[in-house]
Amino acid sequence: MYNKLESWTFGIDASILVNLVLEGKKTATTSLYEIDSIPKKGDISILTDPKESL
Repeated sequence: MYNKLESWTFGIDASILVNLVLEGKKTATTSLYEIDSIPKKGDISILTDPKESL
């Protein structure tokens, strides 16, 4: 169904920002246009918290 799932995390204050996403308070983000691929409507990615251990 999905060709590729991208996994990423926030670079600064990652744990705080991940919690805001999970609470529904943060619903958008931005990235470097020349470096990152531009997401399209319907794309799915996995947001990780680097401070959480398995």
